[in-house]
Amino acid sequence: MSIIEDTSIDQSTFECDDQFLNFPPFEKIGNGTLNTHFLIDVVGQVSSLRDVQTVQVAGNDKKKVEFRLMDINMPNDEFALALTATKNDKRPIKDLIDDWNDVGIISISEIITATQEEDCKIICSIESIDTDWSWFIFGHVSGTGVTSVA
Repeated sequence: MSIIEDTSIDQSTFECDDQFLNFPPFEKIGNGTLNTHFLIDVVGQVSSLRDVQTVQVAGNDKKKVEFRLMDINMPNDEFALALTATKNDKRPIKDLIDDWNDVGIISISEIITATQEEDCKIICSIESIDTDWSWFIFGHVSGTGVTSVA
């Protein structure tokens, strides 16, 4: 998630006292009735989605959903891809690690007026933690409306 010039932050009425993730039901994702202010992220693009089925697993009812994911970065030339052989020439992979001591400290006002992406540190102090009304919606205003992330 990137906070840029057009980012807006609003208070949300959503309340959840659960300390774990709260996943939406598959039915709401599939039929489009899910609250659009919450981010649902899938790796790739869902190209087909079947109905949710209830199946028996170890004597218990479980929900099952079948879907196909498509890589949206692949060319759309309808050629099938297949692995034909393994390569024996393993090349070492070097991870690039940023030295955070070399990254500059930037204020939030500088981030809001920034015109390009860069690595930075934001230093802040937490004055208090509101456990009753602590949910906010982070939104990005785009040309097609506000895309919000909870």
